[in-house]
Amino acid sequence: MPTHNLRLGQVRRRGAHLACAMLAVAGLSGTAQAQSAEATVEFLLAGVRPGGETKRVVDEDDAVRTVTPTTKEGVWRFEYSRSFGDKTYTMSLDYELKQVTACRYDLKIRGNDTVVTMKYDFSGAHDLEIRHDQNPTPPGMISIDVVGADVERCEPQKGHACEHFDGNRFGYVAASEDEIRQAFAHFQENYCPKSPF
Repeated sequence: MPTHNLRLGQVRRRGAHLACAMLAVAGLSGTAQAQSAEATVEFLLAGVRPGGETKRVVDEDDAVRTVTPTTKEGVWRFEYSRSFGDKTYTMSLDYELKQVTACRYDLKIRGNDTVVTMKYDFSGAHDLEIRHDQNPTPPGMISIDVVGADVERCEPQKGHACEHFDGNRFGYVAASEDEIRQAFAHFQENYCPKSPF
């Protein structure tokens, strides 16, 4: 076999390997870009990613919880439906998350004739705990506390004073424990460093 054919084969193989490596790097950089701070906090709060799939959970009482992301970062919808005999209760809430600083985020929740404002400050966050409440968590969802985080909840239309509490006691997240722990680690490693205490 002539030498130039061997060299041509080697060049083609190297070119193919280089092309595969470039595609892998492009894929990784796309993933990194998609995991912005705001998208990560959206996942911590709702269990969905911008442009990702809708998550639907049916609990043992046949209540249906649906979390639907949009293509825009920090915007999603939560719908809840449960039948009581011949009556059905439904609720639909629209969420909009805004990054204030690397560790602070404001969340507006609109629906059911009210607007709720949540302010999350993760600067003191140092751990993630899985909550085991008296009420069972719906299958496919998880309840968490972000230990050391400060959360303020305001609902002025209903005459409620703003409340401050530690951790994320804001309902259920449509994700697994593994996914939530990975998202929290990613958030602290890349955006809002872990508090030493």
